[in-house]
Amino acid sequence: MKGEGRARPASAVPIGRPAPTFRLPSADGPSVGLRDYHGRKNVILWFTKGFGCPFCRQQMSHLRQALPAFEPFDAVVLLIARTPPARARLYAKHFSLPFPYLCDADGVVRASYGIDERSNPTGYYLKKIFGRLWNGRPPSSDFGQSGRLGGPPGLLQSPAELVRALADEDTGMFVVDTTGTLRFSSVGAWRNEAGERWQLPSTDEIVAVLKEIKRSN
Repeated sequence: MKGEGRARPASAVPIGRPAPTFRLPSADGPSVGLRDYHGRKNVILWFTKGFGCPFCRQQMSHLRQALPAFEPFDAVVLLIARTPPARARLYAKHFSLPFPYLCDADGVVRASYGIDERSNPTGYYLKKIFGRLWNGRPPSSDFGQSGRLGGPPGLLQSPAELVRALADEDTGMFVVDTTGTLRFSSVGAWRNEAGERWQLPSTDEIVAVLKEIKRSN
């Protein structure tokens, strides 16, 4: 994962306070809850647009490469996206997802962590669609070459999936320790006013948080 060295905006959840709990359906099995890991694992929560977004698939590839660096600290990654369970199960059927893919279809869990979404007129989405068509296919990831509008390789992109991929919403990453306490947060607009996309925190940044958790235990 590549860090940019920029200051990380804070979330609405204060560091050092209990992280909001949840239980969500997963793409490849039973529902998963944050309390399932209490007393056993540190949890890295990644709120993303999901597998339907080509740039999110790139970030998923980076996170998959970072997993060996997290494992010595008893840390797991949970992806949380506003993907309907049926669509998430389709992803799991066709692709090897590297960590649990949780479905927050109504956005309640996102909201509890202070992750925002902005509504825009129809013209906003049309402009982004024409921009993708004009600029060609988005870059590929470990999962293969994206469709012309950024859809998952080999899968027909639904209208709802395209709208979600183009949505003007925040994304973020949190680290929750084994007691359920929030220890790190990084939240920001998917694309800021300068046109820069939100960057995943670097592997070193997350490992430093996990090391501090281990020292404090």
